[in-house]
Amino acid sequence: MMSKLSSKIAILGFGVEGRSAAKHLRAAGYTDITICDKGVDIEHGEQDLKYILGEKYMDNLAEFDAIFRSPGIPISRAEIQNAAKNHVEITSVTKYFFDKCPCKIVGVTGTKGKGTTSTLLYEMLKAGGVDAYLGGNIGNSPLDFLPKLGKESIVVLELGHGQIEDLHKGPEIGIIIGVTEDHLDYHPSTDKYRAAKYPLIANQTSRQKAIINVDYEGNQPFLKLGCSKKYGVSTKRSVRRGAYMSKDSIMLKKGLFAETLMHASEVGLLGKHNLENVLPASLAASILGMPSVKIAETARKFEGLPHRLEVVASNDGISFVNDSFSTTPLTSIAAMRAFETPLIFIAGGSEKHADFTQWAETAAETTNLKDILVIGETAGRLTEALQKAGYQNTRMVKTLEGAFQYVKDNGKRGDTVVLSPACASFDQFKDYKQRGEIFSKMAKEFTTTS
Repeated sequence: MMSKLSSKIAILGFGVEGRSAAKHLRAAGYTDITICDKGVDIEHGEQDLKYILGEKYMDNLAEFDAIFRSPGIPISRAEIQNAAKNHVEITSVTKYFFDKCPCKIVGVTGTKGKGTTSTLLYEMLKAGGVDAYLGGNIGNSPLDFLPKLGKESIVVLELGHGQIEDLHKGPEIGIIIGVTEDHLDYHPSTDKYRAAKYPLIANQTSRQKAIINVDYEGNQPFLKLGCSKKYGVSTKRSVRRGAYMSKDSIMLKKGLFAETLMHASEVGLLGKHNLENVLPASLAASILGMPSVKIAETARKFEGLPHRLEVVASNDGISFVNDSFSTTPLTSIAAMRAFETPLIFIAGGSEKHADFTQWAETAAETTNLKDILVIGETAGRLTEALQKAGYQNTRMVKTLEGAFQYVKDNGKRGDTVVLSPACASFDQFKDYKQRGEIFSKMAKEFTTTS
């Protein structure tokens, strides 16, 4: 692949992965590299790179020998397909890494929870003494640590649909968490979105393994893909081979007999829905040879990632929880169900054309939900869905500032204020991280001044 150092290479999209690709390729001796990006404010800091910026950044892709595609740009784009027809090699950081990686890869995907599952598994491997690395969609490009890898290393990759859809090799272990409705701004339907994740399992060999959450009806097609050995994960019933809940115990079953790993109450993560992350991480760690004592010990200590049900401040009887990463109705529903205290819920953001019906019906059924404060572009649709479901305590506050003013005027001792938007952030914020950081800063200021 790209054996000639004289190859003319385009890097399509200059985000985290694009910058990593440029750095790696330059270190490998490639000199004819062009950055193609829609943005016009990219700093031309690297003098040996060429740049094509602005609206016409994809007009001449057929002129290159190879293209590194950003996961945010669909491979179905006409410009990319036209380049492929003209014998341009289309690749990506993930696809390239799968070709070059000398060790085992664990690929984790799903609509939500893949970051938590990936990080938890990585921590379990580290606790077991493995030379482990974590990368992918979680923010670390695997090309950054590729030179450090040896045959005994293990790489855990959190992978989104855009990183998987053109894979041609499968990982040693592929993990499928719940795949539900999302990214309808990228894909024409949920079925197309789900199909974009199929290559992770479809390309596996008979020596490789797939771990699939069987509680989600939409995950059933993954069980029939590829030649790998399939393991089930369920929080609702036992499975023939895999990980499951039995009463309140986490069970691992790799052969004829099941092993009790730990009690669910011992898990450090907040919310019952996080068992959907603990089960596959624990099973994968066990398959990779980690001692059960180290797996359980890590699951007890691990309290999650930033912006995922993260308790950020508490004072005068009011607690604030940052769940800004919750950008779909389903994950926001999980947040509603995670608490028994009186809840003041903050929801809303930019439009991804999600269906809020189930989310609103859950709100109407949640007896400890005091108020829902709606913000952002989707505030109107959220309010309409809540009214249709029969929920009465909706407050249109428009912004986070408005939400905190409402809490100041109406919050009571014992309340839990949860930012769990059920929507993306791009109407008022750069991304979910900025939204969560601003919420956390405002929460800390609130609790120190009130």
